Amino acid sequence: MEFTVFEIIRVHTGKRYKGNFASALDFAAGRIKDSPQPYIIHPEIVDRIKTLKNSIRNPYTHGDLKKILKGQTATGVMFKIGTKPENLLKNIEKTVNSFESGTMPYSEFNPADDPSIASYFKKDVDKKRCFRLAWEYYPLFDLLLDQYLNGEVQKNYVKQYGSPYAHMSLVDVTSDDKE
Repeated sequence: MEFTVFEIIRVHTGKRYKGNFASALDFAAGRIKDSPQPYIIHPEIVDRIKTLKNSIRNPYTHGDLKKILKGQTATGVMFKIGTKPENLLKNIEKTVNSFESGTMPYSEFNPADDPSIASYFKKDVDKKRCFRLAWEYYPLFDLLLDQYLNGEVQKNYVKQYGSPYAHMSLVDVTSDDKE
Protein backbone atom coordinates (compact mmCIF):
# COMPACT_ATOMS: atom_id res chain seq x y z
CA MET A 1 0.00 0.00 0.00
CA GLU A 2 2.81 2.37 0.90
CA PHE A 3 4.74 1.72 -2.30
CA THR A 4 1.53 2.12 -4.30
CA VAL A 5 0.83 5.56 -2.81
CA PHE A 6 4.39 6.66 -3.61
CA GLU A 7 4.02 5.34 -7.16
CA ILE A 8 0.71 7.19 -7.60
CA ILE A 9 2.40 10.41 -6.53
CA ARG A 10 5.28 9.77 -8.95
CA VAL A 11 3.11 9.13 -12.01
CA HIS A 12 0.89 12.12 -11.24
CA THR A 13 3.70 14.59 -10.51
CA GLY A 14 6.67 13.19 -12.41
CA LYS A 15 8.77 13.23 -9.19
CA ARG A 16 9.57 10.78 -6.45
CA TYR A 17 8.16 11.91 -3.12
CA LYS A 18 10.90 12.28 -0.52
CA GLY A 19 8.86 12.29 2.70
CA ASN A 20 7.54 9.49 4.90
CA PHE A 21 4.32 7.54 4.36
CA ALA A 22 2.20 9.81 6.60
CA SER A 23 3.29 12.98 4.80
CA ALA A 24 2.92 11.26 1.41
CA LEU A 25 -0.71 10.53 2.26
CA ASP A 26 -1.31 14.16 3.24
CA PHE A 27 0.47 15.31 0.07
CA ALA A 28 -1.67 13.01 -2.10
CA ALA A 29 -4.84 14.27 -0.38
CA GLY A 30 -3.88 17.91 -1.10
CA ARG A 31 -3.55 18.71 2.60
CA ILE A 32 -0.03 20.10 2.85
CA LYS A 33 1.96 22.92 1.32
CA ASP A 34 2.96 22.25 -2.28
CA SER A 35 0.37 19.48 -2.68
CA PRO A 36 -1.15 19.33 -6.15
CA GLN A 37 -4.60 20.85 -6.32
CA PRO A 38 -6.99 19.25 -6.70
CA TYR A 39 -5.79 16.25 -4.71
CA ILE A 40 -4.12 13.25 -6.32
CA ILE A 41 -5.99 10.67 -4.21
CA HIS A 42 -9.43 11.47 -2.85
CA PRO A 43 -9.12 12.53 0.81
CA GLU A 44 -11.70 9.97 1.98
CA ILE A 45 -9.62 7.17 0.44
CA VAL A 46 -6.52 8.63 2.08
CA ASP A 47 -8.34 8.66 5.44
CA ARG A 48 -9.14 4.95 5.04
CA ILE A 49 -5.51 4.19 4.22
CA LYS A 50 -4.42 6.23 7.27
CA THR A 51 -6.74 4.23 9.50
CA LEU A 52 -5.22 0.98 8.28
CA LYS A 53 -1.72 2.44 8.53
CA ASN A 54 -2.23 3.50 12.13
CA SER A 55 -4.11 0.42 13.31
CA ILE A 56 -2.22 -2.30 11.42
CA ARG A 57 0.90 -1.20 9.54
CA ASN A 58 2.50 0.85 12.31
CA PRO A 59 1.89 -1.56 15.22
CA TYR A 60 3.09 -4.56 13.22
CA THR A 61 6.05 -2.77 11.68
CA HIS A 62 7.20 -1.50 15.07
CA GLY A 63 6.24 -4.62 17.04
CA ASP A 64 3.90 -2.67 19.33
CA LEU A 65 2.25 -5.58 21.14
CA LYS A 66 0.07 -3.29 23.27
CA LYS A 67 -1.58 -1.91 20.11
CA ILE A 68 -1.71 -5.27 18.34
CA LEU A 69 -3.36 -6.91 21.36
CA LYS A 70 -5.49 -3.91 22.31
CA GLY A 71 -8.59 -5.09 24.15
CA GLN A 72 -7.30 -8.62 24.71
CA THR A 73 -7.32 -10.06 28.20
CA ALA A 74 -6.08 -13.29 29.69
CA THR A 75 -6.99 -15.06 32.89
CA GLY A 76 -4.44 -16.48 35.23
CA VAL A 77 -3.47 -17.44 38.74
CA MET A 78 -0.30 -16.63 40.61
CA PHE A 79 0.64 -19.28 43.11
CA LYS A 80 3.60 -20.40 45.16
CA ILE A 81 4.94 -23.81 44.32
CA GLY A 82 7.57 -23.95 47.05
CA THR A 83 11.24 -24.68 46.83
CA LYS A 84 11.54 -28.32 47.89
CA PRO A 85 11.90 -30.44 44.75
CA GLU A 86 9.84 -33.27 46.22
CA ASN A 87 6.85 -30.92 46.73
CA LEU A 88 6.89 -28.96 43.43
CA LEU A 89 4.78 -31.38 41.39
CA LYS A 90 2.34 -31.96 44.26
CA ASN A 91 1.88 -28.20 44.77
CA ILE A 92 1.30 -27.61 41.04
CA GLU A 93 -1.29 -30.43 40.92
CA LYS A 94 -3.03 -29.01 44.01
CA THR A 95 -3.18 -25.57 42.37
CA VAL A 96 -4.53 -26.93 39.07
CA ASN A 97 -7.23 -28.92 40.90
CA SER A 98 -8.24 -25.88 42.95
CA PHE A 99 -8.40 -23.71 39.84
CA GLU A 100 -10.43 -26.27 37.88
CA SER A 101 -12.88 -26.76 40.76
CA GLY A 102 -13.39 -23.00 41.00
CA THR A 103 -12.10 -22.68 44.55
CA MET A 104 -9.04 -20.66 43.56
CA PRO A 105 -9.67 -17.10 42.36
CA TYR A 106 -8.22 -15.99 39.06
CA SER A 107 -7.46 -12.56 37.70
CA GLU A 108 -7.58 -10.98 34.29
CA PHE A 109 -4.47 -9.32 32.94
CA ASN A 110 -3.17 -7.71 29.78
CA PRO A 111 -1.19 -10.34 27.84
CA ALA A 112 0.85 -7.59 26.14
CA ASP A 113 2.56 -6.92 29.47
CA ASP A 114 4.64 -10.10 29.08
CA PRO A 115 6.37 -10.69 25.71
CA SER A 116 6.26 -14.49 25.98
CA ILE A 117 2.53 -14.49 26.71
CA ALA A 118 1.93 -11.75 24.15
CA SER A 119 3.53 -13.77 21.34
CA TYR A 120 1.20 -16.68 22.12
CA PHE A 121 -1.88 -14.41 22.04
CA LYS A 122 -0.65 -12.55 18.95
CA LYS A 123 -0.66 -15.77 16.90
CA ASP A 124 -4.32 -16.31 17.71
CA VAL A 125 -5.24 -12.66 17.09
CA ASP A 126 -3.38 -12.68 13.77
CA LYS A 127 -5.22 -15.78 12.55
CA LYS A 128 -8.56 -14.08 13.12
CA ARG A 129 -7.47 -10.64 11.93
CA CYS A 130 -5.84 -11.67 8.65
CA PHE A 131 -9.07 -12.59 6.86
CA ARG A 132 -10.86 -9.42 7.93
CA LEU A 133 -7.86 -7.37 6.81
CA ALA A 134 -7.75 -9.10 3.45
CA TRP A 135 -11.36 -8.05 2.89
CA GLU A 136 -10.46 -4.46 3.81
CA TYR A 137 -7.07 -4.10 2.13
CA TYR A 138 -7.51 -5.85 -1.21
CA PRO A 139 -10.53 -3.86 -2.44
CA LEU A 140 -8.83 -0.65 -1.35
CA PHE A 141 -5.65 -1.68 -3.15
CA ASP A 142 -7.63 -2.56 -6.29
CA LEU A 143 -9.37 0.81 -6.13
CA LEU A 144 -6.02 2.60 -6.00
CA LEU A 145 -4.77 0.67 -9.03
CA ASP A 146 -7.99 1.08 -11.03
CA GLN A 147 -8.43 4.77 -10.31
CA TYR A 148 -4.91 6.15 -9.96
CA LEU A 149 -2.51 3.78 -11.76
CA ASN A 150 -4.56 2.53 -14.70
CA GLY A 151 -3.36 2.37 -18.31
CA GLU A 152 -4.63 5.86 -19.10
CA VAL A 153 -2.69 7.33 -16.18
CA GLN A 154 0.44 5.50 -17.32
CA LYS A 155 0.00 6.81 -20.89
CA ASN A 156 -0.42 10.36 -19.58
CA TYR A 157 2.72 9.97 -17.49
CA VAL A 158 4.79 8.89 -20.51
CA LYS A 159 3.27 11.64 -22.64
CA GLN A 160 3.96 14.33 -20.06
CA TYR A 161 7.25 13.17 -18.50
CA GLY A 162 8.66 10.75 -21.05
CA SER A 163 9.62 7.14 -20.72
CA PRO A 164 12.76 5.98 -18.92
CA TYR A 165 13.09 3.48 -21.79
CA ALA A 166 12.92 6.03 -24.63
CA HIS A 167 16.67 5.75 -25.27
CA MET A 168 16.46 1.99 -25.84
CA SER A 169 16.05 0.40 -29.26
CA LEU A 170 12.94 -1.66 -29.84
CA VAL A 171 13.73 -5.03 -31.33
CA ASP A 172 10.89 -6.77 -33.12
CA VAL A 173 11.05 -10.52 -32.42
CA THR A 174 7.50 -11.19 -33.53
CA SER A 175 8.33 -12.10 -37.16
CA ASP A 176 7.13 -15.66 -36.60
CA ASP A 177 3.79 -14.30 -35.41
CA LYS A 178 3.05 -12.62 -38.76
CA GLU A 179 1.20 -14.59 -41.43
